[in-house]
Amino acid sequence: MRTTAMKKYILPFLILAVLALASCTKNLEAEISALRAEVIELESQVSKYNTLLNKLSDLVSALEKNDHIRSITKMGDDTYLISFTSGNVLTLSNGKTGVTPIVGVQYNETLGHYYWTIQMGPDGKVTWMTNSLGQRVRATGSIPRLRIENGYWQFSLDEGATWTPCGWGNNDAAQGNEGKPFFQSIDTSDPYYVIFTLANGIAIKLPTQKGFDELTDMCNAINNEFETYTQMVNNLDGKMFIKTIAEWQENGQHVGYILTMEDGSILQIRDGRDYNFTTQISARQDTDGRYYWIYRTDPSQPYEWLIYQGKKVPVTPDDVTPRIGIMEVNGELCFTIGYEGAEPELMRDAEGNPVQATGRAGFSLVKDAEIAAGCIKLVLADGSVVTMVTNRVFTPSLTLTQSITSVARDTYYETQLQATIVDTLQMMALMPNYDTYCGSTQTSVTAMAVDGGYTTEPTLVSYSYVNSPRGTIYTIVLNIPFRTASSPWDASRQSRVAVFLNWGYNTTMRVATFANM
Repeated sequence: MRTTAMKKYILPFLILAVLALASCTKNLEAEISALRAEVIELESQVSKYNTLLNKLSDLVSALEKNDHIRSITKMGDDTYLISFTSGNVLTLSNGKTGVTPIVGVQYNETLGHYYWTIQMGPDGKVTWMTNSLGQRVRATGSIPRLRIENGYWQFSLDEGATWTPCGWGNNDAAQGNEGKPFFQSIDTSDPYYVIFTLANGIAIKLPTQKGFDELTDMCNAINNEFETYTQMVNNLDGKMFIKTIAEWQENGQHVGYILTMEDGSILQIRDGRDYNFTTQISARQDTDGRYYWIYRTDPSQPYEWLIYQGKKVPVTPDDVTPRIGIMEVNGELCFTIGYEGAEPELMRDAEGNPVQATGRAGFSLVKDAEIAAGCIKLVLADGSVVTMVTNRVFTPSLTLTQSITSVARDTYYETQLQATIVDTLQMMALMPNYDTYCGSTQTSVTAMAVDGGYTTEPTLVSYSYVNSPRGTIYTIVLNIPFRTASSPWDASRQSRVAVFLNWGYNTTMRVATFANM
């Protein structure tokens, strides 16, 4: 009886125990599976993170070597392919999930380099990574490696020879929780720079090759204007005059005037229609009577003297014309100033900071230009006015006089066609003869028989001048010798001689017509 009763109660108990044990085994297996998945995920994150550290080191190396970004191409939602002028290619991801340790770089102003930093968790303390001697490690030197050992984060700066805990106490435990992204953002909105913001908030700014090329071209244009302005100031003594003024265009748009001086030199003057730059440069006459370069980095601020090696930079003499260039300083392209063959130095603003060179900054020596009677008036950046006098206010006239109206075949005519030039000039030294006149005013007369004949060199008949309220009036009379055609010949047609008056870059033409007989 007892045995039967015991069996009645023991059997259900054993069944419940077996079921409980099976349930515990399944729960344990599930927990082990979850832990295994978490470890695999952490190991995957560590592997990806170590790969990113290599890329970050490459990025800092490009910054310190003044390597520029040639192109940046978006490959996906968060991935960029970056090509450098050195030929290096880098693939970076923007905003990818990070891990608990946040490794970054930070610039040290005193030492002038980037060094590795580490931060445990998004809200942890940022500290310098140090080697076994307690020294900071440059971001372009040893590349840190991360691992998880016994459930804790560790880093190595010697290719795994030694490992150091990443944090303090239990803060470096390798939890599965997410940290900040390795790169918070990659900003490509500025065509002249790409800004990489790391998880620790540090921004690395790299200039693009596009910006570098455009700024180099702009510096070349600035230096040409320096030379132009130096010539212009040297000519303010009244000994040099403008022969001709022509419009200066770029890409079909008016930008200023091209001045041809009496000695044949060319000055290109921008008229200031694009005078909207952040950085402006011009010249000002000081109390000693000399002109010096001035500039400002903010249109709302007054101009300052441009200083090089502790001294104001003079506009003249022209053998010490300054040169503007660009230099990369911690990822920023900045303006430099120096002289040919001398070491350039950074251009600085009133607070002593380097003047950043961007496409939104530029230089303009002249704020406005106006052509007036007998002169061109140039308004400088500081409002002062420079007047340059022209020596040819009036267009020279050309008239033809012919003493006969008909010509015979194969006949030479020496004095029957004359050209008369009348030219009024202001503020020029008197030119006593025809050769001096031609050389000083860049004037010449040429002729051409257009119906099969030919002409010879014009010969001088008379040369005279007279003073008037408008200037000195020169009158020149020339014979135009020509020979008519011998074959073919058509008495029903005409013989013509074209005469050209060339002055500067301009030409006036007149045609004499004779009946064939």
